[in-house]
Amino acid sequence: RTLGGNPVQTHRAPIILNEETMAEHLEVLAPSFHGDNAVKGKSLLAGRLDDKVFSDQINIFDDGLYPHGLGTAPFDAEGTPSQTTCLVEKGTLKNYLYDLYWAKRSGRKTTGNASRGSYKSPPGIGNNNYYMVGENTKSKDELIKSVSKGLFVHELIGVHTANPISGEFSLGATGLWIENGDIKYPVKGITISGNLIEILNQIGDIGNEVKFFGTTGAPAVLIEDIQISGT
Repeated sequence: RTLGGNPVQTHRAPIILNEETMAEHLEVLAPSFHGDNAVKGKSLLAGRLDDKVFSDQINIFDDGLYPHGLGTAPFDAEGTPSQTTCLVEKGTLKNYLYDLYWAKRSGRKTTGNASRGSYKSPPGIGNNNYYMVGENTKSKDELIKSVSKGLFVHELIGVHTANPISGEFSLGATGLWIENGDIKYPVKGITISGNLIEILNQIGDIGNEVKFFGTTGAPAVLIEDIQISGT
């Protein structure tokens, strides 16, 4: 649908991230929930427990018990029973993830998130089924209808270059231009840039369908204001 896409002028505008591109942002954020990174100061969310960190529309979970999830297992790599951990509730940071070692160092209980690359490697902290759901949700069509002028993003380029400690990113994007709630034409050759924490505070409406990509799940989201760079 982006064949022969049009350029867009540089300006600030709302964007809709589809489920896959939102999941890619969540993957950049994932290490910030790891208890070892919080202790070492290598987390965007270090020292923020019980603080409001994101839009109050956002709930984020790590769930080792999620039905049919690729990250579902009865136990973690240390034999701790799997559990469901609420990481963010209505935008407020509620928990970090721990294995036995970092739980003890932090004065917390393990969340059953020990993982190993192989049986020979020592355990570290890893996500199970990690996903976001909205507090109040809308269909994807309703998200599109709510945009007077903006961009529907269905592919991002260079997500691996986003800085997981500072949250800064500048990503190539392709998608569809929206005017008055209708998709008008494909766009190409654009860049979206900003800070992960800032955009997660700019999320207004959230889609009602969560799609998983591997062990990371996300809905489509409306980000109300972001820098779009074009021609």
